This record gives sequence, C-alpha cells and structure tokens, in this order.
Amino acid sequence: MNSNNLNPQVTRRSMFGLAALAGSALALSGCDTDSDSDASSKGTDATIEGAYDSNGAQLVISTWGFNSDQKRELVFEPFEKAFNCTITVEEGNNGDRLAKIQQKPESYDIIQLSDYYMQQAIDAGLVAKISPSDLSNYDSLYDKAKTPNGEGYGPAYTFTRLGIVYDKSVITEPITSWADLWRSDLAGKLTIPDFSTTAGPWMLNIAAGQLGQELTADNAQAAMDKLAELKPNLVKIYTKSSDVVNMFNQGEVSCAVILDFSSLTIQEASDDFVWVDPTEGTWGSTNVTDVCAKSANADLAKAFINYTLDKDEQTRNAQTGDAPSRPDVELTEDEAKGMTCGEDVVNSIQLPDLELLIENKATWQSMWNNQLNTNA
Repeated sequence: MNSNNLNPQVTRRSMFGLAALAGSALALSGCDTDSDSDASSKGTDATIEGAYDSNGAQLVISTWGFNSDQKRELVFEPFEKAFNCTITVEEGNNGDRLAKIQQKPESYDIIQLSDYYMQQAIDAGLVAKISPSDLSNYDSLYDKAKTPNGEGYGPAYTFTRLGIVYDKSVITEPITSWADLWRSDLAGKLTIPDFSTTAGPWMLNIAAGQLGQELTADNAQAAMDKLAELKPNLVKIYTKSSDVVNMFNQGEVSCAVILDFSSLTIQEASDDFVWVDPTEGTWGSTNVTDVCAKSANADLAKAFINYTLDKDEQTRNAQTGDAPSRPDVELTEDEAKGMTCGEDVVNSIQLPDLELLIENKATWQSMWNNQLNTNA
C-alpha cells in the first residue's frame, strides 16, 4: 500500500481540527451523546486503574504523528504520571513504521497500526500474544473492536467507515444505496478511491455485494467487471482526500466515495454537499494497539493498552479525532461529527477479510489497473 495515499490514520488527525466547524451533522442514531458534555473541561489528572510505580521505565511507542501535542497532553502524560514512566514516541505512517520495526524489533514496546498493517506485523512475528484477561476494559468494547486481527491479539481503539458524499443541487434524485453509484444520471460526476489507498480494495467488496455475493478469490474478477461498469460515471480515481475536496470545490465532481472523517471539509464547503450511510451498510477498518514481540516492558505495554480502552481516556482521546471503540463513551454532537460513533453505525460496518486482501492484493491491483484505472 502506497504510504503517501489516503489512509484513516493520516487524514483523521490532519483534518480533525476542522470537525468542530463542519456544518453537516453525522447521523448519530444510537450514539451515546451528551449535549451537556464538555470534553475540553475533562482534565488530564486522571486516576488510572491498575496504576503502579514502574521505577522510571521507558516505553517506546510507534504511532502516527498528527495532533502530537494533543496526544502528548491527553494520552501520554496521564499515563506517564500514573505509572512513573517515560513514553518515547516514534511517529510516521503505517508502512514506514512497520518497516522500521521489522529492522529493529527489539527497539519498540508498543505499535499502533491499522488492522491491515497490523495483520502483516502479526504474520511477520513482530507482535506478542495478549489475553483478554490482561485487559479489564476488554468486555466494555464493541464486539467488532475485540478481535480485529483474530483471537490473541490487541483490540481496536477506534473505527472509521466508508460512505458517499454528493451535491444534492446537481444530483437531485437522492442517493441512498451503493447501487445508486451505477445510475446513469451520475455519468461524468463520480470519483472513487484508488485500489492503492486504504479504502480502495473495499470497492471490490461493494461490487461483489451488488452481485449478491461475498468477495472471494474466485469471484474477484466478476466483482472487478461490475466495478468496470462504473467507468462512464467516473471523472477520476483519487489517491488523496485533498483531491476530492478540490474537485468538489471546482465543480469537477458531484459524488464521491470517501472515508467519514475525510468528508468533513467537503460538507463544510456547502449545505448542498451531504453525507450518506448506504442502506446496505458499509465497509470500514480499525486502528489497533499491540505489544511488540521483543518488548522488554511487556507488562507495562499491556497496561497502556488497557488504559487506551478506558472510558475516560477514550473520551479525552476523542478530542484528537479517534472515534471511541466502546459504546458508553459520551460525546457531544459536535465532538462526534465525522466519527464512526454509536451502536447503529458501528453495527453497520463490515470489516474486510484481511488475509484475503494480503494474499490477493498484487493480483487484484493488476486487475484494477487493467480494467478500471482511468488515470492512466
């Protein structure tokens, strides 16, 4: 996966500062929102369950590099204080950080990756096993957050999902379904993510769904043929969310398939630009925290993972742009904009078969390039 392409980790953190300004509210059916809640008043002097004196241990965490100051204040400093430790953070995108851990696995204690990249880390033997019994907050998570990479590995601390944004002043018949992307009135108006992005492969899942099937290695060609039927509607296949923003602002496109948090700047530009959660449900991903296999501080690393799943910590962490992975976190409506928030929304997400994608990615990328890549 191209490390410069759109991915949930990079874009969420770079765009979350705009979320409070977004004009269109996310549908929050089933979300545990609290209109009187004021996250900014929630201090960082937190009492942390299971805290103990680590005698000044140093914990090295590989994570993303956006909203670093907020993360330091709201996530890392409370843990350092409670456990008498020092957290050193190495920042970067998924691919680059995974490569560094492969080179020096003994240098890291904790790794945070998207589920797709975490699966690669697991397959490479870079991740230690963890038991739900190590995590007192485990049972409070959404079921989808408990084992995104299978039994014995770390839970998810946030979600993201794919949806549709369209200009209702141009496309006057409402879009409600993935099937609507194939409508003739969308000719020359649509953009979708490239296969090399986080969400690109999910387009195959969507196409297979239109055929009434679940994506497999055997029916991937049929799904690609279905996607190729979109070509009359496609203006461009994008690799960066900023391209989509520009295309909407310039009137180049009127409809986009895009990740939820990336839609905020588009919706902000006009009340005519509206978000749609397709009626069939959607596809999404998780961000996951795991203990590195060669960590010298495995117990402290497990304590940190449990801490990231705590209700108070997830409430604070939402200020940095991460949707909570437990249903009892209370956010205001503004705080929840652009997040995969609430039981109804989380339950609508399907998580792709990561091993299926890893095993077939090169073949499917070639199929995509041959049949669909309108940018060639």
